[in-house]
Amino acid sequence: MAELSDGPYSEDELTDLRRLMTDLLARCTETCDRYASDGEWRPSADGVIAEREEVRRVIADLARALSQTRRGLRRVEDRARQRSSDQGLSLLPRS
Repeated sequence: MAELSDGPYSEDELTDLRRLMTDLLARCTETCDRYASDGEWRPSADGVIAEREEVRRVIADLARALSQTRRGLRRVEDRARQRSSDQGLSLLPRS
């Protein structure tokens, strides 16, 4: 087990945390590559209304990726917290 500021995490839990972050960064990279491959936003839609819809779609995609990552991180933290509780260890409260 690795000792972190919030307490002990198993190797599986650390692997899950790292996988979740890797997946999030990959999804962000894919989004950037799709919409700003040279680092600058260039909408593919014509017209202001269509462009705004595209902006909303991109933001929704990123928000969904963040939400999924947060849920995954909470599941990992809850597993570590439960295991620690079962073993009589104390973790800091959930943030």
